[in-house]
Amino acid sequence: MNRAERKKASKGFPKSKQKTIIQLMKDHQPADFDYRCYQKTTVKLQDAFLRQSKKNRGCIFIGTGGGKTVIFFDGIARTILRKGNPRVLIVHPRIALSLDQQERFVRDFEEWNFPGIEFTSFHSGEVFNTRDEQVNLSTTNPEVLEERITEAQSEGRPHITFTSYKSLHKIVEADWDLIIFDEAHNLTDNQYRQNLFNIPDTSKALFFTGTPAGGATGEYRMDNDAMFGEVLHTVPPSELIYLDAIVPPKLLGLNVYTDSAGNVPEYHAIIAEAFKQQQTHPDATAVSKVLFALPGVERFDEIIKHLAVIRKTAGVNVDVYTISSQGNRINNKFYSNAQRADVLKHFAKNPNHCIILHCDTLAEGIDVSGITGVVFLRGMRNWKAIQTIGRACRRDDDAGKEVCFVTMISIDNDWIGSNVADVAIMFREAGYGELGDYVDSDNDPSQGTREVELNDDLLVKTIKDIKELEEQELLKDLFATLAEQA
Repeated sequence: MNRAERKKASKGFPKSKQKTIIQLMKDHQPADFDYRCYQKTTVKLQDAFLRQSKKNRGCIFIGTGGGKTVIFFDGIARTILRKGNPRVLIVHPRIALSLDQQERFVRDFEEWNFPGIEFTSFHSGEVFNTRDEQVNLSTTNPEVLEERITEAQSEGRPHITFTSYKSLHKIVEADWDLIIFDEAHNLTDNQYRQNLFNIPDTSKALFFTGTPAGGATGEYRMDNDAMFGEVLHTVPPSELIYLDAIVPPKLLGLNVYTDSAGNVPEYHAIIAEAFKQQQTHPDATAVSKVLFALPGVERFDEIIKHLAVIRKTAGVNVDVYTISSQGNRINNKFYSNAQRADVLKHFAKNPNHCIILHCDTLAEGIDVSGITGVVFLRGMRNWKAIQTIGRACRRDDDAGKEVCFVTMISIDNDWIGSNVADVAIMFREAGYGELGDYVDSDNDPSQGTREVELNDDLLVKTIKDIKELEEQELLKDLFATLAEQA
């Protein structure tokens, strides 16, 4: 079915001569819902882009926790009201995030009184249906997907397809009305770049991310208008913090000492001390829930085995969760990936202190309610580290949350994972501002133990050294420029 035939067949959400799209959106909007001030600005700019015909690609950059999903939900809803039975594609970094958001959209469109929308999961690998099989189809066959969409449109029904970047190449060239690229910085990765050349000229493409810097260079950077279109709106984390949309990070330092034989304490010991540091901080909420990024899932078993030791060191009753592609745990009980959503809901509602361990699964996109702090026990690409911090910066007014803690670990005063210089650059590029503005200076190093000490002094000194080096480099560049002009 071509575009002309689809337009003729459209009858699901007919245009109204009496009411504008804005009025129709207000009619659909739930009584208890309202946009934040910057979201109102963003949806207006997004709608202006969707209405005009000359430009088909545009970017929206909003810091993690700023509510990007609300904004592109609005764009999809307006597209449905205008076109009646559009073909919409939403792309995510991984299946878990895609399924999580599909469940959310099913609920949200019902709450907004948009009946009859059909959803399809198009993923390679294991897929779990989120609703009745007759409503939600899961397939890896492009022909089956096309048949499903054509059938929905012949009935005047909108159709939304959810996929991941790994499966995108199979369907990106289809006749889409609107494509939403969530966490769009993934398109700067070498394995996904080709998709940028295959987006149909007739499709509207919106690229959303909180970390536009990515790791790309040259033509594949997200500031390349030819590839990604113009930037429609930017709301950096510093602005979100100013508007109280998210809480500011507070950086803590923790130094780990090796023993006389040069051995590093076991992971469970470091985790217990890092958790205790955050949980006993004066700014901590009543219940601490800390996300740890580890280098590999093989560490999980050893950590779970030492649950009693962790609880004794922390001095409180704490539950340990593990999340990975191989399955999930709550303390010693295993749960399949089909039960992951239930595990995360359990984490969010758990009245106890919690530790949640992952390697990469929770780094971006998936909303995990209740996280109060993060600890890096592995190196991460800058944008993934910023996304991880963003998991903890979401507001929780009921818990009295005012900051999110970010613990940097050093071993014998040498930083592990992302070094502080990298983090300083990362904070600046991500829109937080200067790293030194977020460092805590209240901890007393004497509170530490023989193996571990609270080491904010080292963190402050390192940041001071970085600033001095940056100033020296700027002076060198200035003198070089003056010498060339002389």
